Amino acid sequence: MNLLLTFVLFPGPIFAKKVGDFDPTWCVIIYNLAYNVGDTLGKFLPGIDGFFNHKSLLYCFFIRLFFFFPVSVMATGNDQGDSLLDNYFFPFINLFLIALTNGIVTSN
Repeated sequence: MNLLLTFVLFPGPIFAKKVGDFDPTWCVIIYNLAYNVGDTLGKFLPGIDGFFNHKSLLYCFFIRLFFFFPVSVMATGNDQGDSLLDNYFFPFINLFLIALTNGIVTSN
C-alpha cells in the first residue's frame, strides 16, 4: 500500500505542477532533489534510538493518505489564487514531506 500511494503521487501528478516563473525542466530537477533528500532523511531517522516505535509506523502510514488531496488539487490546476497551495515553496515542502514519510515507512 505504501508503494502504491507513493507511485500514485510521485512522479506523475507532482511533475504536473509548474511553479511560478521556473522553467518546467528546473521544476522537475528540484522536485527530484526534494524527493531524494526527504527519502534519504526518512530512512536515516528511524535508526535513531527513541525516535520511532511501531505505533508511529501506523500513524505515519495513515497520515500519508492526506497527501493525496493537495497533490490532486495542485496537479489539476485548481490551486490558482490559493495563498497556501499556489506559491513557490509549498509544492516542494509537500513533496519533501511525502518522501520523508515514505522513507520512514519503508525503512521499517
